[in-house]
Amino acid sequence: MPNNYTCFCKDRCIGGGGVMVGVKSGFAPVEVDLQDNKGEVVWAQVTLRNQKKLFIGAFYCKPDAEITHYTS
Repeated sequence: MPNNYTCFCKDRCIGGGGVMVGVKSGFAPVEVDLQDNKGEVVWAQVTLRNQKKLFIGAFYCKPDAEITHYTS
């Protein structure tokens, strides 16, 4: 990534891979910590010019994974 980007990553424990969110540093990104999360998920929050918050996320699920439900 270029030097003027802040990156937030959630790496796999084994075998490489994982997810990443990269945000240009001028947006003052902050990582959002989901403490109960055990999956490959990462979130970042940026504050826009109008002081509204924008959340950016990345998620990976193996194609053969059994997914029973998602909650918002």
